[in-house]
Amino acid sequence: MHSSVEGSLVIWYDSVTKDGLLRYQNELNENNKPFFDLCDGLFANYFWQKDSPKRSASFAGARKFDVYMGIDVFGRGTYGGGEWNTHVALDVLKKDDVSAALFAPGWVYESKQGPDFETAQNR
Repeated sequence: MHSSVEGSLVIWYDSVTKDGLLRYQNELNENNKPFFDLCDGLFANYFWQKDSPKRSASFAGARKFDVYMGIDVFGRGTYGGGEWNTHVALDVLKKDDVSAALFAPGWVYESKQGPDFETAQNR
């Protein structure tokens, strides 16, 4: 990709392990680090636990901000519960110095939060 499209980024999604198995790791670890080492970043699945960002940052070393911890704004299995509590997960990521990848950020619109879209989006 880099040789074909100047300035492109390749982000690996946390799904396949180095053994070729479909197993979400929910963090950067020894099972998916070989892929991370060959690309520009890792999007970790959103089922991570409180210590997953810290462990991921440790594995990433100087590239800790190239780890994007997934947060499902709809709250399906995501740390903190998503929805109006999405900030709970973001606070952990900020503390542990890794990046965030927001999955389904259209939650406010798609779930018709009141009293109206603009008010809810600003909230």
